[in-house]
Amino acid sequence: MREARSGRQALSVLREAADRGVPFDFALLDRGLAEPPAEAIAAAVQSEPRLRPTALVLMVASGMRGDAAAARAAGFAAYLPKQVDGPTLLACLQALRDERNRDEEGPITVHSLDERRRAGLRLLLADDNPVNCRLASIILQRAGHQVDVVGDGQAALRAQAAAAYDLVLMDVQMPVMNGLEAARRIRALPDPRLAAVPIVAITANAMRGDDEVCFAAGMDGYVTKPIAAASLLEAVQRYGAKKATHA
Repeated sequence: MREARSGRQALSVLREAADRGVPFDFALLDRGLAEPPAEAIAAAVQSEPRLRPTALVLMVASGMRGDAAAARAAGFAAYLPKQVDGPTLLACLQALRDERNRDEEGPITVHSLDERRRAGLRLLLADDNPVNCRLASIILQRAGHQVDVVGDGQAALRAQAAAAYDLVLMDVQMPVMNGLEAARRIRALPDPRLAAVPIVAITANAMRGDDEVCFAAGMDGYVTKPIAAASLLEAVQRYGAKKATHA
């Protein structure tokens, strides 16, 4: 992450990164920026192919009706208030990464992010660590998902057998029944709709070959502990797209 105190410095930082072959994924620009202003930086990014991989987010102290559309026309991919909270900003950057190659009708805004949250997934989280459960639940719920929590693999198996979740997040090391065995038994459920739920492993010891063990048990992917919000949300976004069709 880099900071710039003027428009001229911001452009210089963006160009240096692009020249090194590692352009920034995102640039957050204050509408009050000067020398040059944020709109001029957006125009430069649009006119220089080496800068186009960087998605621009316009940050405003206050806005008026029509500002979001004007920001989109100027080349900004998102339009957010400067007082935006951390989870909303993270959700915005995640959405920008997911949709980098899509032609959007308008910029990402707080309103559009709220609409995404209302369309969230129903998730089952299986983990015997209360701290991990609380952290993951907060991250997922703030992203708009509904989360049910169980503390062992056997409880996860019962929960999935009773209700079709969109995705299961399964800790590998749990009492009563570990996550690998729970995943194998879910895949063996007689109802194919329940058996096909995407399962993402949560593992504390990511070593070479662990992914093959998870895949062999029927899991679709995995994230590592300590849980990072970006990695968790990316996994949910990626594998949640395969969600089972509810009856």
